[in-house]
Amino acid sequence: MKQLLACLGGGAGMWLAAAPWALGYHSTLMAASGATAALIWIAAAILVLAGTGIGRTALPWWVSAIVGLWAMATGLGVFGAVYPNEIVFGAIGAIVATFASQIEDNKKVAVHTKDGKTLVELSTMAFKNGRIEMRGKTFGTMPATMLVQPVYVWNLVGLLPLSLILRLPALLYVGWTEARSERRAAASS
Repeated sequence: MKQLLACLGGGAGMWLAAAPWALGYHSTLMAASGATAALIWIAAAILVLAGTGIGRTALPWWVSAIVGLWAMATGLGVFGAVYPNEIVFGAIGAIVATFASQIEDNKKVAVHTKDGKTLVELSTMAFKNGRIEMRGKTFGTMPATMLVQPVYVWNLVGLLPLSLILRLPALLYVGWTEARSERRAAASS
């Protein structure tokens, strides 16, 4: 997921670099600001995509969020004129970077029965040989490789009722707050 968000950030950066010329801006300060924001966003995307060193931390994302806020500020008239393009792409960049900074890699996912017993615990998920491959444990102890065929992914779409789709943002928010609480509790102990 972080790689996708890094590509979005890099793409937004490339657009900010090209926008002053493509949209006919007459401000060299605006062009320089867009090019600087673009270079920082592209560098952050490369660090995240490389997945080593500083790219594994939240630092590139927080820098990208600050650059997004800067792009918004420049779009709001810091250089004497309002540039809606910078406002929109700055906001998108700041929101995407802030969201990405909260995603934790390599966390396990579990499905429990009504009485709280672990039914399936997933540790990795990948696309291999035209299907989704999930690795984990079943019933808490038995290692398993589970394969999801494309037809079942399609069938899943039919299982999702509108009421669940509408509640997904709230579920993501509750999950984020619970994960954050767990992280803080682990850090304090």
